[in-house]
Amino acid sequence: MSAIENTYQTFFKKHAINKQSKFLIAVSGGVDSMTALAIAKEQGLNVCAAHVNYSLRAKESEKETALVQKYCNKHKINCFIIHENAENYANKNQLSIQEAAREIRYCFFDKLIFEHHFDYVVTAHQKEDNIETFFLNAIRGSGTTGLSGIPTKRKNYIRPFLLTPKKEMITYAKQNNIPYLNDSSNIDSKYDRNFIRNNITPLLEKRFPNFLAGMELTLENISSENQLLKSLINEHLAPFLEHKNDVIYITPPEHLELEIWYQFLKPYGFNHSQVCSLVNKEHQTGKKFISSSYELFIDRGKWIVQKKQVYNDQLYFINENLSCNAPFNLKAVKTTIPDSFSKNNNSAYLDIDKLVFPLKIRRWEKGDFFTPIGMKNKKKISDFLIDEKIPLNQKENTWIVESDNEIIWVVKHRISEQYKITSTSKCCLILKA
Repeated sequence: MSAIENTYQTFFKKHAINKQSKFLIAVSGGVDSMTALAIAKEQGLNVCAAHVNYSLRAKESEKETALVQKYCNKHKINCFIIHENAENYANKNQLSIQEAAREIRYCFFDKLIFEHHFDYVVTAHQKEDNIETFFLNAIRGSGTTGLSGIPTKRKNYIRPFLLTPKKEMITYAKQNNIPYLNDSSNIDSKYDRNFIRNNITPLLEKRFPNFLAGMELTLENISSENQLLKSLINEHLAPFLEHKNDVIYITPPEHLELEIWYQFLKPYGFNHSQVCSLVNKEHQTGKKFISSSYELFIDRGKWIVQKKQVYNDQLYFINENLSCNAPFNLKAVKTTIPDSFSKNNNSAYLDIDKLVFPLKIRRWEKGDFFTPIGMKNKKKISDFLIDEKIPLNQKENTWIVESDNEIIWVVKHRISEQYKITSTSKCCLILKA
């Protein structure tokens, strides 16, 4: 067994990764990723490949796509390929080309994970990639998380070759006749990573023969100390945290140091300025902080952290035949008047003869009002949600059902007094969410 294969085996054992899992290999067509794909196939893993053509190098990009497709066809590997214009994406989103390319590929990978239920995505980052990341982050003023380099495992992304030198990848590819192409943009030092790769690390390797081994040890030490710091912070904050369904509810104590909160919230993408504003109470209830992937709400003395939600403003309908295309699980049933009614707010019992179809389903908006069952006067939805003590993170995703532009149900909360079942009702529509 070669050194690179032994490293691969060790990685899977160390991280207790089941080889019967379903793996997606990120493949560019370069030596690192083609070697990663070949080794995964050689190890008998259940693999598919994912390739992104960024439309940046014209014929060269097309050659890479063709190479990946040909190799996958030959070895009966299912290959997912997308073509994106990274330059247009970068201009549209005010990103560098490299940032745009990274966003494009990780969005693609996440989409494939969701649609095809992959357990892991394997990327072919190797030792020099890790060292280059250290220098880039050091130049940008990063803290211990950035200086610890690329994580070997982050959620379902794994990097089995982070301890493998580039030379070993090239040697393995040549010895095993693995086809690959060299990306011509890698020699262009206008890119920061390439500048470090082509000009800085060769000088350091020449001056310090143990440079790679020393950097590997340094990265391990920083990573270990960073993990210890995270553990201590989480232990210190544990009494003030409550986790519910991937949402974190924080009851912040008085006089806790800014840096502790920053270290806790930094992995969720919040920057130092945001955390400073949060801790110094430069906000009101209802304030929302947003990072690239998360949002933090201030609500009644609590901080609520959750993944950024993509709110759906589309309209949906319940037709007269009771077919429904709601974006959540919603059933509509016509029935006789029940002898008893469930007190569960997930069910709404409505006088069907008072309804005008199709019923409209949408998210609530400012200015909406209805008459909650048991009341005589109309009430704004915003005030109703406050009175019900609905957390801010749930308010934004509250849905209502309308009949002829009148709100008949605030989904999972309250029906309208005007549409309730009475002694004169003859038929009932039950909505269950």
